[in-house]
Amino acid sequence: MRQTSIPLPRAARPKRIVDVHAHVGMSKAYAWLGCRESEKVVERSRKAGIDWSIISHLDALYYPEPQGLKANTSLLRAVEKQPGTFMWWVYDPRNPENARIVKEVAGHPKIVGLKIGPTYHNYFFADYARSILELAEETSLAVLSHSGEERDMPGAIMSRLNRFPNVRFIVAHYGNCAGFAGHFRALTKCRSKKCFVDTSSAVSMYCDHIERGVRKFGSSRFMFGTDTPLYSPAAQLARIAYSPLTDAQKRAVLGDNALRILFKGTVDRHSANPRQSGVNSGITTIQISAKNE
Repeated sequence: MRQTSIPLPRAARPKRIVDVHAHVGMSKAYAWLGCRESEKVVERSRKAGIDWSIISHLDALYYPEPQGLKANTSLLRAVEKQPGTFMWWVYDPRNPENARIVKEVAGHPKIVGLKIGPTYHNYFFADYARSILELAEETSLAVLSHSGEERDMPGAIMSRLNRFPNVRFIVAHYGNCAGFAGHFRALTKCRSKKCFVDTSSAVSMYCDHIERGVRKFGSSRFMFGTDTPLYSPAAQLARIAYSPLTDAQKRAVLGDNALRILFKGTVDRHSANPRQSGVNSGITTIQISAKNE
């Protein structure tokens, strides 16, 4: 197992440290912030001690089609070549054609699920919740959603999840809204056992913020996320490693929950490079879809 640059006792180490919320691309707000090279993003995370990264492309969130499809496709080609690297396929539900494309790529071993960004794609989650959740249910894909702004508040998201108990759903950026309490309040009313939050938020740096949530809801609700390359993966990992959480809680948050929920508890099968293992990559299908741009 990799020696982390952030000291972590053996008893606190999961089988894999998994970052469920990484990106490739540049920030729209700050031209200097970000990285377009997935290899550099992954290298930075590996140096910090993160074993697996699940990445989405910022271009697919920020820009309209056909650039979104091109960004998704280019990222898929990149993660196919990088062991321990996976992706969220960015999905804009406003275009019905995108649902067809998702169904085509859903079986790819490197695609963990769908990344949605109501704020960035300019729609209210409530207006498209049914179509998003039905697609996730049909394809057995997990969903990671941006949250914490007017169009994607945690309460509006989690209230819809109660009707889709089989959909694995991560509501990102725990505590980034409503005076740090938006996700906390929403979780108290959420009955879905497959609803989770991730730690990818600058707010996570506040003392006792994550710990309070773990005490209330249990560590099984939390997954480790960094939002790299916008935030430092080393700093985000250190926040959990040096926290007063117990060893068992650290294992759960840093990787065991992600392995259990997103990877069905397996490690070896997902460590293989699909090009080397003979698994159909799905690239041909995506190229066919791209002709319809």
